[in-house]
Amino acid sequence: MPTERTPTTVEAIDAILIGDQTTTPGNASGSFALTTELMAINTMLSVIGEMPISSLTPGEATPAVIMTQNILGEVRREMDSRGWHYNTEEDVTLNRDINGHIAVPISIIRLDVKTNNYPRKDIILRNARLYDLIDHTYVFTEDIKVDAVYYRPWDHLPEPAKRYAMIRGGRILQDRVIGDQTQNAFTSRDEFQALTDLREFEGDTGDYNMLDSYSVGKTLWNGPLNMVSR
Repeated sequence: MPTERTPTTVEAIDAILIGDQTTTPGNASGSFALTTELMAINTMLSVIGEMPISSLTPGEATPAVIMTQNILGEVRREMDSRGWHYNTEEDVTLNRDINGHIAVPISIIRLDVKTNNYPRKDIILRNARLYDLIDHTYVFTEDIKVDAVYYRPWDHLPEPAKRYAMIRGGRILQDRVIGDQTQNAFTSRDEFQALTDLREFEGDTGDYNMLDSYSVGKTLWNGPLNMVSR
C-alpha cells in the first residue's frame, strides 16, 4: 500500500495560492498564474495563524494586517533597491526647473550617473534632488541623464519577484510574531530557492553578456567568480 507523502512547503504555498484564485471568463478551472497582492498578504497571514481577508480596504486593516502590509513593503523596497532588469531604465533624462534644480521622482529608489557622460561632475541623489559633490551645488546648467532604479507597483512586478517578496516577507513576519524558527512555515531554504528563481529570471530576461557589458563583467569578476577563485 503506497505511503502518503507530506507536501513540501512550496507545494503547500501553491495550494494556498490556487485556492485563493477567482474564476474568470475563459478560465473554468478557477486558477491563473499571477499572484495578487491580496493573495500574498493572505499567504503571509496564514503562516502566523491569522484568518484571510477579502480585500485590502482600510476597513479590514487589523493590527496583524497592517504589520503584514508593512513587512511586505519593507521587503519590496529592499528587493527593488538592488536594481533588476524589470525596474531599471538607462539614460532617463531628468529636467531642470527654473532655478536649475533637478527634482527626482519619488518612484526612483536609486540612481546612477555615468562618469563618462559628465566627467567633471560627481552627481548623487540628495534630499530628493540631484547634487554635484564636486561643485557643491544643487544647481545645474543642463538636464542630466541617469540610470534609474524604480520602486514598482505590485502589479508591475514579474511573478518570480512577487513570489520572493511573499516568501521572504512571510518568513520575517513569523520570526517577529512567533519567534520559534523550528516551527516556521517558510524556511531559509524556501527563501533561498525563491531568490535563486528570481536571479534565474533576471538572467533570462536581462540577456547579460560580460563580453560587451563592463558593469556585468566587473560584477562577475569582483563577485561570485572572484570568490570561487579563492
